[in-house]
Amino acid sequence: DDFGGRVGDSRVALACEVYTIDELRIDRLHDVYTLQILYHETNDEDTNHNDSTSTTTALHTESILPITVHPEDSVSDVKRYIQELYGTEWNLENRRLDRDQIATGWELVSASDGSILSYHLFLHNYNIHHK
Repeated sequence: DDFGGRVGDSRVALACEVYTIDELRIDRLHDVYTLQILYHETNDEDTNHNDSTSTTTALHTESILPITVHPEDSVSDVKRYIQELYGTEWNLENRRLDRDQIATGWELVSASDGSILSYHLFLHNYNIHHK
């Protein structure tokens, strides 16, 4: 689809709407994924934790996608890594790329307060802790 192309330019929008994560999850236009942040171990063990797990809540079954990164990775680094892992599955490969070579039209959002993670900050700036 061309969703990224329709929302990915830098023109000022005439109107802006704000949605909650739960609203985006049920609106049929957006896909919402839960990522579990795992930090690289300090030893030399293999820390490949990129297998999907699942959890069930009263309302729905939610897939949790663990990713292994470093607390000093920038949000752009993490988005690039996620795009490498899931870009084809999430249909990101045909979207326009931004200056960091990341497909437009998707964001990383903090589960604690719903804020969009800024591309130029690091994970440790958001107090994202290893789970």
